[in-house]
Amino acid sequence: MSLTTAEIPRSTARQPAATGERRLAVIDVGSNSVRLVVYEGLVRAPLSIFNEKVLAGLGRGLRESQRLNPDGRKRALAAIDRFVALAGALGAGLPEIVATAAVRDAADGAEFVALIEKRTGHAVQVLRGQEEARLSALGVCAAIPEADGIMGDLGGGSLELMQIDQGKPEEGITLPLGTLMLAGSTRPKAAETVTAALGQLEWLWKQNGGRTFYAVGGAWRSFARLDMTRKSYPLHIVHHYRMGAPEAMKLAEAIAGLSEKSVQGLQGIDKGRADTMPLAALVLGRILYMSNAKDVVFSANGVREGIMHDRLSPRARNSDPLLEAVTRMVNRSGRGAAVGEELRRWTDPLFADESLADGRMRSAACLLSDVAWMVHPDYRTAEAVSTILHAPFVGIDHPGRAFVALSVGARYDDEEAPDRIEQARSLLEDKDQQRAERLGRALRLGHTLCGGAAGVLPATKLTLSSDTLKLSVPPRHAALLGEKIEKRLESLAKAYNRKPEFSVEG
Repeated sequence: MSLTTAEIPRSTARQPAATGERRLAVIDVGSNSVRLVVYEGLVRAPLSIFNEKVLAGLGRGLRESQRLNPDGRKRALAAIDRFVALAGALGAGLPEIVATAAVRDAADGAEFVALIEKRTGHAVQVLRGQEEARLSALGVCAAIPEADGIMGDLGGGSLELMQIDQGKPEEGITLPLGTLMLAGSTRPKAAETVTAALGQLEWLWKQNGGRTFYAVGGAWRSFARLDMTRKSYPLHIVHHYRMGAPEAMKLAEAIAGLSEKSVQGLQGIDKGRADTMPLAALVLGRILYMSNAKDVVFSANGVREGIMHDRLSPRARNSDPLLEAVTRMVNRSGRGAAVGEELRRWTDPLFADESLADGRMRSAACLLSDVAWMVHPDYRTAEAVSTILHAPFVGIDHPGRAFVALSVGARYDDEEAPDRIEQARSLLEDKDQQRAERLGRALRLGHTLCGGAAGVLPATKLTLSSDTLKLSVPPRHAALLGEKIEKRLESLAKAYNRKPEFSVEG
């Protein structure tokens, strides 16, 4: 596919000083946990600047008593008091407090909401099941715009399922299959309950074969961490971690058969979730089997991010989350995105046949190509690769992170941090490693040629022919050529098996 620069999604992120965005806070009162997240502002793919949870267990025993757990109420109220105070101290203004399954289903839920509102002075929104499902799916789509399949959000009190069609939430449902609601049942009985409930959803098992299941919720994130640990996976970031469905079902079956004590001995498991992990694994395995999913992708985004995304303007909602976040990052660093944008256009001739998806990754690499400029030169490669691999980006999968990191590592010097470079390489196929190496050498040449100054590269040109790689510069920039540029061009030409050539034209 031939791709032009104009076809690559452009970032619309503004300079930080001009945004005027106020920090926003969401307090999520769930059946098992209460969490505060403070975001940098109402922007596409906002950075979380504070994130804390308390495993309060509001929904423990709810199935039997129909009331919120007394100890859970105390822990939740204490956490909410702290979170409201923290949100104010962090400049987030009035936090948005939302409550889900346990509070909406408990006989004393309304009284508990009234108590929160009296103590904090803030309104509490109790989400209906369908609305919780929609917001969870919206959160997934905000982070994975190309999502297509089924979203499942497993909490303590309920399971939300929703179909996603090319990044748009469609039909959904909420079911009383949360881990705390299944607790107390024998494993065979729990399996029977889950199978019977899912079996009523004709759209689940008839229309979704061969698609992806997007898993949301703390218990399923623990499942992903366990798999990462047992595989010695090189990148410990749950978001967009992918497993094949057969492999995930096999692991789920194994965990579902374990006792709480056995689960506590597993590395990667949140100890506070050890008692519910077997049930979470059981539910995951049943969904994957009954939906005939091809794979499962774990999402760090859910209801809270869905609330933020829902408040954006349509234009902002449709912008590229990766390029927006990357642009804000480089703008905050003081360098700005101008040279990165120029590098993207300047390297177009070298990647004429790339796909649109590959073009996005090249755009991100160009924007981030000077991300370590403030670091001591001896440590820039390690800093750049680590920053890109571990940054809280969305809109990018793990191989994508590795490609961008490897490209920028080669831009600095990919021999300076062999361990970090190998970490990135292990996530990529050989052809993508070669493409990253080529882009990195081109970025190295471009930065050396312009010295990081905007306005120089657009006056020059790279031309890739069948036997040569030519750099053309106008007479007014001829003085920029020299020994350093010759070496950089020779290195780039070698990566393409071409001969280097200079031309002063204009």
